[in-house]
Amino acid sequence: MDYLINHVGEEKKTISVKGVERSLYENLKELSALTGRTLGELTNEAYRLLLSTLEGAKELSKAFVEGLRAPDVATISDLEELEVTGDELRKLGKKASFKNIKRLTLRDLTDEIVDELVYGIQSVDHLLVPKGITKLKLLAKCRGIKKLEFLEAS
Repeated sequence: MDYLINHVGEEKKTISVKGVERSLYENLKELSALTGRTLGELTNEAYRLLLSTLEGAKELSKAFVEGLRAPDVATISDLEELEVTGDELRKLGKKASFKNIKRLTLRDLTDEIVDELVYGIQSVDHLLVPKGITKLKLLAKCRGIKKLEFLEAS
């Protein structure tokens, strides 16, 4: 086997790769000439890019599968009007997802209750929430809300 020690002291081995398509090899040679980089440098970069892409895809795939696992969520949906309090959410014992409700009023909520017990709010025409709730924290859990209104403290 042939070995080469490059300028930074790394030992590199001469490797022959069988089965490389001629057109790919020719394109790489052209790129080498255009960029002033060696075929070995470009090949190493291509391998690194491929491996990091595959590793990233593997991690993304793992995260996707984790996301598919059904969380313990109660879905409340398809209502004209509903009013729910923070105490009722606590008694439910799991996160709640609200969907397809024309008018949803959430009373006596805190940011902590929203974080812990509201999984999502989707397709609600009119959402009413306490004035003290952090708007963006709540909206991060919402999709398809037509009108958001803050209630005065009662």
